[in-house]
Amino acid sequence: MSLQTNANIFINNRSMNPKGKYNLTSIEKMKRGSPEWLEFVNWQEKRIRERLSRYNSIKIAKEQLDERKDLTPYQRYKIESVSKFLFEAIERIKNGSYGYCKYCGIEITVERLFLVPAALQCVACDNTK
Repeated sequence: MSLQTNANIFINNRSMNPKGKYNLTSIEKMKRGSPEWLEFVNWQEKRIRERLSRYNSIKIAKEQLDERKDLTPYQRYKIESVSKFLFEAIERIKNGSYGYCKYCGIEITVERLFLVPAALQCVACDNTK
């Protein structure tokens, strides 16, 4: 499935795109640094923080520890690996480098950021790893 197809699916999912605010036309026309871009980045930060909250939920960890005496492998992966990327994305938002590939420096497409709010690299660099 292409990035464009995935973006269309995401855009049409109301739980991920509240009030249908974003669509392919609006995100493709978005200029970095514009008020729309800054609003989009703020929304992305909120989505990243929500994900961090879910991944690092004390309640979920406690339930798993009580039930299994250990965390599930997936929960451990989210805490130990994925959370690092989420924190790095928040740091990049704060320092103004959000939306640029951390390896080659080119702009990460808005469609990719829309689908993967914590994307740290462009598709080309992602495919070489």
